[in-house]
Amino acid sequence: MKKVTILCFYMLIMKCLTMSNRCKCWPGYKPRRTELGVLECRKIHVNAYSFSPRPIPCNYPRKPVCACRSGFIRVTLADGTSCMNRYQKSACINADDFKKYLNELRSYIKAKRYRVD
Repeated sequence: MKKVTILCFYMLIMKCLTMSNRCKCWPGYKPRRTELGVLECRKIHVNAYSFSPRPIPCNYPRKPVCACRSGFIRVTLADGTSCMNRYQKSACINADDFKKYLNELRSYIKAKRYRVD
C-alpha cells in the first residue's frame, strides 16, 4: 500500500512538471489550470488588490512593440499602431519584427498549440 501511494505521488509530481514545461508563458505570467482542466497563462498577482488581465493561451507569441524614428511618437489608431509627428504619419521601423510575429502567429494557429491538456 505504501509503495502504491508513493508511486501515485511520484506520477502526480511528474505530470505537473511536464505540464508546466509544455506551456510557455510570457514574463510575468504563470501557467494555471482552469476549472475545465485547460492550462492557460495568468498574470502573477503582486498583491490581493492587483487586477489580472484576461488569460493568455499557452505558447502564444508575443507581439512586438512599435519602434518609431526620432521625432515621432507611437499612436494607436483604428487601423493599428503607427508613428506620427505634427505633420505626417509613418510606419514602425521594426517591420521585420512584425513580419516574424505574424509568421509565428500563423504557425501557432495552424499547429493548434493553444490547447494544452
